[in-house]
Amino acid sequence: DINIVEPVNDYFVVEGTIDGITWLPLVNSYSASANAAWLAAFTGGKEGNSTMFVAEQADLKSKFAPGDVILIRMRLSSNSTIAGWGTAIDYVAIQEAPLEIRATTGDNSVQVYPNPSTGIFNIRYQLARASDVTIDVVSNLGQKITSKALGYRNEGGNTDIVNMEGQSGGAYLVILRTNEGDKKVRVLLAR
Repeated sequence: DINIVEPVNDYFVVEGTIDGITWLPLVNSYSASANAAWLAAFTGGKEGNSTMFVAEQADLKSKFAPGDVILIRMRLSSNSTIAGWGTAIDYVAIQEAPLEIRATTGDNSVQVYPNPSTGIFNIRYQLARASDVTIDVVSNLGQKITSKALGYRNEGGNTDIVNMEGQSGGAYLVILRTNEGDKKVRVLLAR
């Protein structure tokens, strides 16, 4: 990004939230004073150019837990006393391709295989006691992709098949809903 904004009163910040109300800074806010070329352009009344782009990186794990679905915003706070050139963003990568998929339940009572999958996968789970079972599959954007009521299942080991053929490749969250509560595991659809 490039930030040629007033060093004292203006700033740029990247923030994230889970609930859409409480926004947490993912990086410290900054202005033209964060970079010598930006500051020179601001004090000289010059425009930004492609040689001024600086790569920024935010560690989401410092504010959020793995599996959280978050919203991200980039906010420029500016007052009307002094005009600056502004902010430019060249490229944003929220998440690169995952290297692996791990269960998010913290135990091995729910397993998905094969993982990665081409669209049809098995979900194996243990029940401490008999329960009604539902499986929901949610996208990385938090949208429910499918919901399957499996009905009553006996205590002990159970295995069911989930068909996601026709869905786009990527990571999905599989939520196993039982009378004992929800358990979650990620599955990667490889296309």
